[in-house]
Amino acid sequence: MTVYDGKNMNEYSSVKKKSFCINIYDYPIISLIVLLYSVYFFGATNLFNENDLLAFVSSRIQRYARYIAVLLFFIYFFIYKAEKKFLYYFVCFFLFYLVVKKYTSSHLLFNLFFIPLFLSQFVNKQRLCKVLLIESLICFSIISIGHYFDYFQTESYSRLGLIRYTFGFVHPNTLGFIVIVFSFLYVQRLDTINIKDIAVIIFLIVFLYYIPRSVTPAFLLVLLSCFLIFLYLFETKIYSYFKNRRRKEILFFSVVFVYFSILFFTYFVSFTGFGKEFFLHMPGSIWARFELGYIAYERYGLSLFGTPIESVFPDLEKGITEYFTVDCAYFFIPINYGVVTFASYIVFMLILFRQAIFTDNYKSVFILFLLILYGVSETLIIHSFLTPIFVCSVGGIIVFDKKYS
Repeated sequence: MTVYDGKNMNEYSSVKKKSFCINIYDYPIISLIVLLYSVYFFGATNLFNENDLLAFVSSRIQRYARYIAVLLFFIYFFIYKAEKKFLYYFVCFFLFYLVVKKYTSSHLLFNLFFIPLFLSQFVNKQRLCKVLLIESLICFSIISIGHYFDYFQTESYSRLGLIRYTFGFVHPNTLGFIVIVFSFLYVQRLDTINIKDIAVIIFLIVFLYYIPRSVTPAFLLVLLSCFLIFLYLFETKIYSYFKNRRRKEILFFSVVFVYFSILFFTYFVSFTGFGKEFFLHMPGSIWARFELGYIAYERYGLSLFGTPIESVFPDLEKGITEYFTVDCAYFFIPINYGVVTFASYIVFMLILFRQAIFTDNYKSVFILFLLILYGVSETLIIHSFLTPIFVCSVGGIIVFDKKYS
């Protein structure tokens, strides 16, 4: 089995059959991802949330997309003459998904991880990112113009007396999330880093800070820009240093340690109140993430397959509606979807980390790390909108035909 990533794509194109595969065979998968990406993009507006017909169409598109994804797996499995173990992996994943779906009524695991784990090997990542970046700009323009003409209406938001703009999305943090995904796709598309790319990310930081005023996404992009500067200066040395397999193993286990350290820190702060005064003075209401997560744990507890968290509490006597929002993903996932789903999410994320490390995709390694941090303050890390990001974390085109391996 041979993996062709962005660095040896020219070698890949030199073989006629492989060139044909990369130019033709990945179109169905890319088309499927593009369709779902559009649904998720417009689903982040109130137009879909408040229109029953559009919501129904959206759910049906996602439903049939799952069927198509499974069908595509079998098609590619036979086209590329894949090893039988990949079929066994598919069977195990699918049976596990069906069990979890039965008890949680959620397609979360399938929507997030099926395409990255079973179809992304057959996709040209640069082409996918290019198409999605163009699609993002088109969708964003449509929604922004529609918002100007009141087609995409949202509530008014402010922070410290300053307006938080939404540009037609349901919440300023949703707009921040859209910008985060766009930034990650932009970075994953790059072969090499230059000053222009760093300038683009810095511009998006300024946009996040002054338009939706989303502190956490802006902070994540600050970290991303620092990483890009580091790559710009030392990219060759990084690839050379991690050429050794043992060093890659060490990096992977370091990632595992950091991942569980972040989880431990989140629960430790939430249950003990450690550092409360410090977090209260930080921007972005970060302390509320820990506090509301702990309240949700006290109220619902933990179970294997979760207890749906009630977020809206209408008070008819007072004529008001109260809201209870659990923003920390590391409380929301195990409480709402169950410990089984949460453990599975962690395992699949670590698989993506390992894939990225062993295909020298260090940009994706850092992006996945940023998503781990993002989960401390947002539940959006389980949004299917991230599927393309996960797709780009898995190697390049995989050719299974032994004649070409």
